[in-house]
Amino acid sequence: MKNLFNLFLFLLFSFQSFSQPTAYQIKEIDNDLQDLYKNQKFNGVVLFAKNGSPIYKKAFGVANFKSNEPLKFNSSFNLASVSKQFFAMMIMQLKEAGKLNYDDKLAMYFPEFPYKKITIRHLLQHTSGLPEYFDFAEEHLDEDEILTNKKLLALLVEKKPKLNFEPGTKWEYSNTGYALLTNIIEKTSKMAIEDYFRVKIAQPLGLKDSFVFYQKIKTNTSAGHQRVYGFEVKKGKKYSNDLTNMDGVVGDGNLYSSVEDLLKWDQALYTNKLVSLNALKEAFTSGSTTNGEEFGYGFGWEIDENNKIVSHTGSWVGFENFISRNMKTKTTVIILSSSSNDAAIDVINEILEK
Repeated sequence: MKNLFNLFLFLLFSFQSFSQPTAYQIKEIDNDLQDLYKNQKFNGVVLFAKNGSPIYKKAFGVANFKSNEPLKFNSSFNLASVSKQFFAMMIMQLKEAGKLNYDDKLAMYFPEFPYKKITIRHLLQHTSGLPEYFDFAEEHLDEDEILTNKKLLALLVEKKPKLNFEPGTKWEYSNTGYALLTNIIEKTSKMAIEDYFRVKIAQPLGLKDSFVFYQKIKTNTSAGHQRVYGFEVKKGKKYSNDLTNMDGVVGDGNLYSSVEDLLKWDQALYTNKLVSLNALKEAFTSGSTTNGEEFGYGFGWEIDENNKIVSHTGSWVGFENFISRNMKTKTTVIILSSSSNDAAIDVINEILEK
């Protein structure tokens, strides 16, 4: 089965290239997604918007497969890597507050950090060379031990895994880098990451369904929200596919939100509510390696078409998500799903190709 990335890529060039999909296309998409849901091949919420107003918004399925509680537009999904744009924003805020600079070396904040050339900018733009933490961390965890940001930093200091390349010379997606951004946010702000997000982003924007949630969190931030639980279907039966022992780590994922809140977030990024417009311009500009090669990534966003379209995918356990923003036509695509299934790809692809 094709990866969700294929659908997201198609949506990027089809839906966002025009003012909006036709009424006929939307009707076809709706009918086919309904069929996929009935056949246990899709469980999620889809939103298309123009100028901040939804032109298609529908929920298919359940938030909790055990209780069959239905999904709503304010249901909170684990955004997986779509979370990265929020943690990048926190770094941008701290930079504007004079707490840090993008080109600060991590060793300024963590003297024991063994990779002396790596900067905050390298982490933001995936040019650090740090290897993915999933494999090497698993090797050093005790049975049933939960990996945390603190533990991850300690492992990097102790084990010193080899860098994949010299910092700044190449682009390679790195969840490790965004996890380390959380360590920096907490150290410079002197706030727990869940508190920083709530005070500095969620409250100013009125995000009522958004929160940071992870294993071993001190306060259950999901209380009072409809947290969506990931699952998978095997031979017609549903099984949990939700949190793992890696989910004590925050920054590369584990921010939860709804399609309604993500649309508010999308609209806020046209304003200076969180940071200056100049800061946002830098975030939405493609970076480049030390040899001048552009790589199509800013601060938590994939960049395309002359910095006009910004987007990001997110895939973790049962969750497959996507957000795309055409900043010229003011169109937005948001897809949040929780059933470990990407069968909606061909359906939407074929319809929008017509």
